[in-house]
Amino acid sequence: MAAGGTITRAIERTVLASRCLVGASDDLRAYARNGGPAGEVAAELLRDQALRLEQIAETIEGLRG
Repeated sequence: MAAGGTITRAIERTVLASRCLVGASDDLRAYARNGGPAGEVAAELLRDQALRLEQIAETIEGLRG
C-alpha cells in the first residue's frame, strides 16, 4: 500500500475509534439517567478520549504534507 493510502487508513481508523468512544459515552449517559452509578463520570472520560483521538487524527493528517 502506498504511503498516502497508509496515512488515509490511519486517519479513518482513528476517526472510527473516536466515534466508537462517543457511542460508548452516550450509552453510559443513558445508563446514568436510569440510575446507574458513576455512569456520567465514565461517560465524560470517554468523551475526553474521543476528543484526544480527533486531535491525533489531525496530527496524522499533517503527515501527508
